[in-house]
This record gives sequence, structure tokens and C-alpha cells, in this order.
Amino acid sequence: MCRKWISRALAGSLMLALPVLGVSSETDEEDRARSAQVGLEVQETDEGGDQGEDASRSSDVEDETSVKTPEDANVDAIGRMKCEQLERDRTRKKDAVTIGASRTIKAGEVVSGDAVVVGGNLKVHGSIVGDAVCVGGRMQVGPEAVVCGELVTVGGISEVDPDAYIKGQKVAVGGLNVGPFKILRHLKGWDRRRPHHAAWSFDLGERFVELVSEVVLLLFMLFVGFLTTVFLPRQMDRIKEHLAQDFPRSALLGVGMMILVPVMAAVLLVTCIGIPFLPLLALAVVVTGTLGYIAFGHVLGQRLLGASHEMAQIFAGLLLLQGASILGNLIALPGGTFQTIGVVFDACGQVIFLGAATIGLGAVVYSRFGKRTLAESQTARKRNDDSAPRVEAP
Repeated sequence: MCRKWISRALAGSLMLALPVLGVSSETDEEDRARSAQVGLEVQETDEGGDQGEDASRSSDVEDETSVKTPEDANVDAIGRMKCEQLERDRTRKKDAVTIGASRTIKAGEVVSGDAVVVGGNLKVHGSIVGDAVCVGGRMQVGPEAVVCGELVTVGGISEVDPDAYIKGQKVAVGGLNVGPFKILRHLKGWDRRRPHHAAWSFDLGERFVELVSEVVLLLFMLFVGFLTTVFLPRQMDRIKEHLAQDFPRSALLGVGMMILVPVMAAVLLVTCIGIPFLPLLALAVVVTGTLGYIAFGHVLGQRLLGASHEMAQIFAGLLLLQGASILGNLIALPGGTFQTIGVVFDACGQVIFLGAATIGLGAVVYSRFGKRTLAESQTARKRNDDSAPRVEAP
């Protein structure tokens, strides 16, 4: 449920803005405990430098070190020694960057720099001297893999074999569990926690949690809509004006922003120094998409109910936007064939959710976050068109 809400927040809700701000940069307790054990194993060869670092990293997991096996320590000792050898043998750093496709680092293959995949899956069975980064896809790290840097997953899922060696931290931002991706996830059996269940099989408790999460999301958006009517009435009126009276331009601008944001994220990742700015970019998309989504629902509610109370209009619009997802999760409760039908409804509902957030995001940007009326935006656009240089035909 958490991963589902995070992914939706990145698409346009404010539900998990605070966790997005605090990017989940976590070193597994198991990894830290292994590092502490390795510090004891290689005491004679590390001259005390790495030993001190491992001891400091293991201070928070002192109780867990006693349960680690010698095999775990050997895996880390071998991985550490291999990283040191790779770093000594590296003549120059060469990053491997793949955009819009998947990449596999085969067993025996060595990447002397960072391995970055944007919009695809990354499979690591060889060695990476730098960081392993996967944006919007699935990260798989095999048992023979060695990553001498960080393991970063943005907007996706990661599977790390216990025998793999990761020297740095594991960083995870967001998750991928929306729309068609959600269907593919269950068809392909991505969830390893249920190896003995059918691909579409969920227990009743989880199906009920899915339904409750949809209802909670609706209530949350309704609450945010109430806050906007109290604290941002003028800005929301201008955003709704852009949506209602210049819908095509708002939609085109929203699609353009959804294309631009992943490109900006990829640039920040590739430059490495821009990685700390990723949470700020995610927060900007979250806030902007949320305002636009609520404005879209309000406009829809106005068309349905006419001149009625603002909150009634917002509720009607949001219920219409999220109704397919709620209905799908309700249909899926009995399981079996009903669950298959419910997942299809839920996927359609999430596509509607993402579409409304995208168009609403365009309206927010078009109105300069509610600072301009539609007339002012059109005047500014016309002024820019007139000032643009024109090439006269000879």
C-alpha cells in the first residue's frame, strides 16, 4: 500500500510529500552488520583504516552482529577485496548510461564508472566500480554482482540477491505500482513474497486494504480541496479558468511537463551532484500535480452539479475521477474472476487519475501557479509571439 501511495504522489497527489522530501537513503541492517564482521576479518590487511569505518557503521546494529554467519562475512570480504582490485586497475572512469531501454551487466563484465538506466530495467550480474542507478524501472542484482558504489532506485523496484556485494548505501525514491505497470507486475510474478500463490492471487485482507487505500486517497484529496478553497481561492479560480476555457493548451503543456520532468531527473542523476535536488523536483511535481488534479475535479463537478456548494462540486468531481479505481477494488474483493475484472477497472481508474493530474499540472504552470488570469496569459503569449524574430521570404 505504501509503494502504491508513493507512486501516486509522484503522479500528482500530496499524500506522501514528506517521505519524498526525506529521500529514503537506507543501509540495510544486514549490510551494516556484515561490514562490521568484515572489519574483524580483514584487520590484518586493512591497516586499521577500513576497520575504524566499519566499527563506526556497526555501532547502531551492535546487537545484530552476533547472528551473522561466517559465510556472510566471507561474501563481503571477497566483495571488498574485489572492489579494491577494480579501483586499482581502473585507468579511467567511463560511465554506462542508457535511456529508454534496458541494460544487462553480464557476469564477468566490468563497468569502470556509474551504470545508469532511465526508463528501463537494469540487471547486474557483473561488477560496477561506481554507482548503479535505475530510474522508472526494475533493478535486479544477481548473486555474483559487485557494486562498489551506491545502489539507487527512483520510481521503481529493486531485487538484491543476498549473496551480492553492495559497498555503499541503498537509496530508494518512490515506487512503481500504478495502472498498466500494476497489471504487468502481477502477471509476471514480480512479488517474490508469494512464490506459492497464483499470479493474480491476493488474500482478502490485502484486497480490502487496496479498497481502503482508494477511499482514504479520495478523502485526503477532498481535505486538500477544502484547504484550497479556504487559503487559495483566487489562485484556484484562475487555474480552473485556464482548464475550462483553454483546455487544449493546458493538456499540451501538461504532457510537455511530464516529458520534461524525467529528462530533468536524468540530468540530475547523470551529473551526480544534482542527486540531492531530486527530492525538490519530486516535491514540485507533487504539489503542482495535486493542485491541478483538484482543480480538474472542481471543474468537472461544476459541469455536473451546476451552481451548487463548492465542496459538493469538488467531491462529485473527485468521486468521478477515482470512481473506477474504487469500483475495481470493490469488485475484486471476492477474488477469482472478479479480481481480474477489478484489476482492469483499477488500471483504467489510475490512467484517469494520471491523465487528470497531468492536464491539471499543465493548467497550474500555464497560469503561473494561479498568479495570472487567462486574459493575462493570452496577452503575455501574444506579446512573446510578436517579439519573436520573423524571417521574411525573399
